[in-house]
Amino acid sequence: MTPSALLRAASLAEASTLAALVLIAVPMKHLADAAGPLHFMGPLHGVAFLFYLWALIQAATAGVWRRGEVIRMIAVACIPLAGFANQPWLARKLRAMDR
Repeated sequence: MTPSALLRAASLAEASTLAALVLIAVPMKHLADAAGPLHFMGPLHGVAFLFYLWALIQAATAGVWRRGEVIRMIAVACIPLAGFANQPWLARKLRAMDR
């Protein structure tokens, strides 16, 4: 798997697990008193986030990412559903890098 594909996969995994955590697991805990999904999704999202940060660091240290782009990628990872909205920009950036 290329570094670009790895970053794209990590970004999608992080965005998906954050969305599931915030939109499904947390409401289930508070509205239905069901903590099981939260206990599963919390650690899963933690692993996905660490994988995402590792992939981002790998891409950033390659020298083709500007500081503002790295900050954007970190900020997007902290806002639910923003990772999905960022996918078109990320795809363009990664395509340009692979040329």
